Amino acid sequence: MIRKVLKNRIVRTNLIVLVPILLLLTSAAVSSIYGQLRRSNVELLTSESYNSQVYVMEQLAAGGPDSQSQRELLVTVAPYLSKNLANTVKTRVQILDGQGRVLGDSSLTRAAEPTGDVWSAVGGVKAYSFIRFYGKPAISFSSPIYNNTETVGAIRYLYQQDNLQAVSAIALILVGVCLAAVVITYVVSSYMARGIAEPVAAIRDALQDVSQGRDAHLVPLLGFGDDFEEMQEAFDTMQETNRRALQELNGEKEKQNLFFNSATHQLKTPLTSIIGYSEIIQRMTEKEDVVTSARYIEAAGKSLLETVENIISISRYNKAEYDPDPSWFQLDDLCRECSALLLPRLERSNIVLNSRCGDIQVYFDRQRLKEAIFNVLDNCILHSGCTQISVSSATWPVRLIIEDNGKGIAPQQLERVFEPFYRPAGAARGGSGLGLAICKTIMQAHGGDARVESSQGRGTRTTLIFGEETGPPPERRRL
Repeated sequence: MIRKVLKNRIVRTNLIVLVPILLLLTSAAVSSIYGQLRRSNVELLTSESYNSQVYVMEQLAAGGPDSQSQRELLVTVAPYLSKNLANTVKTRVQILDGQGRVLGDSSLTRAAEPTGDVWSAVGGVKAYSFIRFYGKPAISFSSPIYNNTETVGAIRYLYQQDNLQAVSAIALILVGVCLAAVVITYVVSSYMARGIAEPVAAIRDALQDVSQGRDAHLVPLLGFGDDFEEMQEAFDTMQETNRRALQELNGEKEKQNLFFNSATHQLKTPLTSIIGYSEIIQRMTEKEDVVTSARYIEAAGKSLLETVENIISISRYNKAEYDPDPSWFQLDDLCRECSALLLPRLERSNIVLNSRCGDIQVYFDRQRLKEAIFNVLDNCILHSGCTQISVSSATWPVRLIIEDNGKGIAPQQLERVFEPFYRPAGAARGGSGLGLAICKTIMQAHGGDARVESSQGRGTRTTLIFGEETGPPPERRRL
């Protein structure tokens, strides 16, 4: 069915385009020929009119120089002059006086009524008109007869355009050619449309297979040869492109999922700090302790607000990740801030955290590094079963080392700790398996890396390695 419909549509489209073009070309050709013949006839009569004017005025000069004498002579010789001129130009000639009355006519048949060209010639200006004379197209061409001072009459040619009959014959021939072209176009279009409809229908069937998730392959068609092979290659390329696009879409979807899980991690830490300090502040009696705890709650609240604003911004611009915003800052300041925000959880879990970071500046996205540190410390608190955590720094290259004295990680599990959603057997509830994966992603995005060393019963060491420092010149660093 699709083949027949497509074939008819192609044939109909070709005819709709061709027929108006043929009609337009035929009309233009006939009009051009007709106009050219008319112009050639007018040019012929114009040339003859000069000779006739000279001839008539020479004959009238014998009657004297005054106009009255010439008018009287014109009445007498007009029949003779009209016949002589008609024999010369081979067309009907009339001699008229100054009032447009016929004085001489080369033919005895009924004369045509005076037309506009006659009155123009009587007024002293040559003119012509296209008329119908005895049912045929003709030209009425009039020239003035004048002496030195005024017009004394006019010469009128009544020229029948017999050569225009050829235009009708040419028009009939062109119409016949157009009809033949339409018939040939219909036959050729039907044949070619049948050949076009076959591969299109085959492509349509293959596309239906693709839309239903099946591998599609075009069936070779007779008569197409190399063209069909090129079509098959193009179709295979399209399938491969679609397959890659689908993979990229799935990858983007996975990035979206990772982003929202990362956002969950970011929201959890400040919320935990706010809840923890809110519980502690209720048991405090000293104003100074209450103020300090309130400041930590305020800092955690601002961190929470910044995270929410980042999430809204990323959602607004339809992105799946953060744009890094690096700056220079003191690494030990950030470590102390993280320790203070985690203090309620540490006390609740009976864990002591010692921070011994040196006076080191790093060029990094502070918020993202804060997230990475929180994720490592969260793993220590939640999964290691430790009683002590130490945070220290080293240089060449710059490193931040976080160690715990917990139960450690088995060697077969250590290889997979950076895989998203991986949770070692026996891990405590509440984790998503994304913390270390997010941490490694953050460090690598800034040219660094993250490593984990552990052995069972001897605790775990996580090292955040910073890449080469880039950013403002050293003299612009904040000290």
